[in-house]
Amino acid sequence: MFSKVVAFYILASAAVSAVPVQLSRRAPSFAEIDISRLGGDGTQAEANAAEVCPSTLSPAELDDIRQVAEAAEKNVFNTALKAASDTDAKAAIQCQKDRNKVLKNHCQLVKAQIQNDAAQIAENTKQLNKNRGDVTTRCANVDASLFIGDGAANGGNAGNNGNAGNNNGNAGNNNDNAGNNNGNTGGNTGAVTFADIDISRKGGDGAAASNNAKAVCPSTLSPDQLEAIRGVAEDAESAIFNAAIAAAANKAAKDAIQCQKDRNKVLKNTCQLVKAQLQNDQAQIDENTKQIAKNTADVTSRCAKADTSLFILPDGAAAGGDGGAADSGADNGADAGGSDDGADDGADDEGDDDQDDGANNNAGGAVTFADIDISRKAGDGTAASINAKAVCPSSLSPNQLEAIRRVAEDAESEIFNAAIATAADKTAKAAIQCQKDRNKVLKNTCQLVKAQLENDQAQIDENTKQIAKNTADVTKRCTNVDTSKFVSSTGAANLVSSKAVTAKAVSAKAISFASIDISRRAGNGAQAEANAAQICPASLSAGQLEAIRNVAEAAEKDHFNPAIAAASDKATKAAIQCQKDRNKVLKNHCQLVKAQKQKDQAQIAENTKQLTKNRNDVTSRCGNVNTARFIAP
Repeated sequence: MFSKVVAFYILASAAVSAVPVQLSRRAPSFAEIDISRLGGDGTQAEANAAEVCPSTLSPAELDDIRQVAEAAEKNVFNTALKAASDTDAKAAIQCQKDRNKVLKNHCQLVKAQIQNDAAQIAENTKQLNKNRGDVTTRCANVDASLFIGDGAANGGNAGNNGNAGNNNGNAGNNNDNAGNNNGNTGGNTGAVTFADIDISRKGGDGAAASNNAKAVCPSTLSPDQLEAIRGVAEDAESAIFNAAIAAAANKAAKDAIQCQKDRNKVLKNTCQLVKAQLQNDQAQIDENTKQIAKNTADVTSRCAKADTSLFILPDGAAAGGDGGAADSGADNGADAGGSDDGADDGADDEGDDDQDDGANNNAGGAVTFADIDISRKAGDGTAASINAKAVCPSSLSPNQLEAIRRVAEDAESEIFNAAIATAADKTAKAAIQCQKDRNKVLKNTCQLVKAQLENDQAQIDENTKQIAKNTADVTKRCTNVDTSKFVSSTGAANLVSSKAVTAKAVSAKAISFASIDISRRAGNGAQAEANAAQICPASLSAGQLEAIRNVAEAAEKDHFNPAIAAASDKATKAAIQCQKDRNKVLKNHCQLVKAQKQKDQAQIAENTKQLTKNRNDVTSRCGNVNTARFIAP
């Protein structure tokens, strides 16, 4: 997954580290991928699985996750079913097993689509149809308090031979990432350059710097990978920032570079903290936590008014960028040589968003067609739709979605139309037409999601109509095409968006309510929770989930409550109450996912109870409201 994190962070810079570092992949723990305790029917289970296994992962990564899920099925759920003392407990664990099967088979399906394995696609599609039905039937009325939790979390990692790791079934083991990293299959290799990991020019305060650092050093990396990144950041501190501060021509330049140095310290210490957490090194955890508190405070105080035009690139050239604050001095000596190697605090680093749904680009980057191409991914119209949603999830901003749509549209005219016109024979033309149809699914899906975010009903209706036609065309035209005649997206490498596309679902900037608002999205309570699951997937960290929950809670108090009180008539009040209820689904869902990550059973029970009420309120109150009375963020 490391390749997914850094691939789009590349600026043009020489490596700071002198020695190339071998970067291996760590198979996830079951706790990191577990969807068995997340609520919802079969459709929701597959949506959860799509968050864990998006099409942006490599086949090897997808297979790692599938193996962990399969190991949990055999070593956790089957064992627990046999040991269940009564019918209710057995029913609850069977529900969990069924949801885990959705995950297992979805991951294998996505891998098969990437590899164009038609037989495997057919088999997994058949299995998933059954799994979804089983979840919907068996999970409807189970007692969630009987779900197994911590025992499942120790279900084991896939090792070299694909077998599960140690499963002792005991509760209370907080070191979910324990185990050796030799269980990784395959792996990505390469030298880490400072350009790959640089967060110094990304805007925001200390909290934003911490989020950026966690994106570069998530807990899914191995200790060796984390140490390699930390070493590069430390080298940059002495070789780049200290030297530049010493040579700065004036106070403004010194303050700007000091801001960069402080952000880089957040990164350096965050990487070491995550490593310490993986290794259960409490002394190092305490030290890094202390250092990061100081680093983030320094960023907040020093970067607020920094002149970003005076920022330096890794090679020392001046560069503009998003900035932060500078305080009256540069670095004070206390920081220069202290033991300041750390990483981020334990509660917030679990499950960092290492797997982006959508085009992954850091601020200032551009989307290329090669980044988003779904035209060569196998499957029918439904599969194409799933692939398109993975590239254009609702967590992206309207500008990001429009940038991706534009690249897909350019590819249609400049690649596919041109290739069809020059195709040597009917077989080649049919193959490229299939690719064009899949690309149309992507183009219109991105525009549809944008329209949904902007509550543009006319555009929603138009794109929904177009996608129905596009997916039907894919199913009809792509069934027996000769994939050897497909055109490559490498020829499209220069097709880029004219607007830069910012990075993640939870970006370096402060989260705005507009970016997470689900209150104006149509549907009943179940749909509201599905929307909330897209905003707060299990792949986010506890800190990210809490940040989104706080924004939703603030909107409830500062936005919806005053609007309801000021509503001039019953219809308006009812409409805004519907919005408030959907927002409550989001707030409580995010807190539930956080509680599940932290294994806080009391909070899980409380949020599950609240969500049941919230979903029912949405279903009963939003059925006939006048959406024209909805209020915007």
